[in-house]
Amino acid sequence: MVQGGYNAVLTPPDSIDAHFLDTLEGGAWINDQELAWTLVNEAPGRVLELEARYGCFFDRHPNGQVHQKPFAGQRHDRTIHKGDLTGIEIMNRLTEQVWRRPSISAFEEHRALDLLRDDGGRVSGALLLDLRRGTLVAVSSRATLLAMGAGPRCTASSRAPRTRRRTASPSASARACGCATWRWCSSIRPGSSCRTRS
Repeated sequence: MVQGGYNAVLTPPDSIDAHFLDTLEGGAWINDQELAWTLVNEAPGRVLELEARYGCFFDRHPNGQVHQKPFAGQRHDRTIHKGDLTGIEIMNRLTEQVWRRPSISAFEEHRALDLLRDDGGRVSGALLLDLRRGTLVAVSSRATLLAMGAGPRCTASSRAPRTRRRTASPSASARACGCATWRWCSSIRPGSSCRTRS
């Protein structure tokens, strides 16, 4: 989750080119440059959309201008934030929007296990585990979004004297990466308990 803030160019002397260069340098020049360029170009519009369309409230200066702070090795103050709870602010506002839309079915207490494909090999939904019932649920969809966050937090670290032990963190395990790379669906046997939703 984006706790510290969200980088976007809003005012001079900052620029899209400077943000792009900072992003490449921050990624040790191994970033996908096309994706980095898309990120820095889209960021200002996404910030405005989060505020105007979805109701996020980011910190502001007394004159009403969005407050931006230095963060993560950026050359300019470009990090938009809500205190140190930016990710929670964004998640709460977007969650509210999901609940307001009758066309969206929300599955709480479910974990994605695999992506489902149609006969043409295109992703057509997901296989979920209902954690409350212990059953599988196949969900079909016209569009499937992989929320790829939590990769760096796949493990929670605890410090003991002279050692650093890492253990799995179930709340941040980057499951979407697993869904994209391996197929649980092929291991489902006929007769397994699996409900279907569309």
